[in-house]
Amino acid sequence: SLNQPLVIDAARALAQQIEQDASGDPLDYLYRKILQRHPLPEERKLFQQPDSVSSEAFWINQARTLLSLREATVRS
Repeated sequence: SLNQPLVIDAARALAQQIEQDASGDPLDYLYRKILQRHPLPEERKLFQQPDSVSSEAFWINQARTLLSLREATVRS
């Protein structure tokens, strides 16, 4: 679930990595870390940062969203 402490802590850590380490495209970085793939063009359209949201808060929220996907937890 999105609100489990483990998910929140992992999302914060990923957002900090984006702020400190991610060179290039932060969304690509997040997708590769969590889903081991690049985002599809239609997925990119869903992740547009509004001007009213801080960068860290935005990436925490995006990481929480990706971590909650079934694709992130189930591997074939």
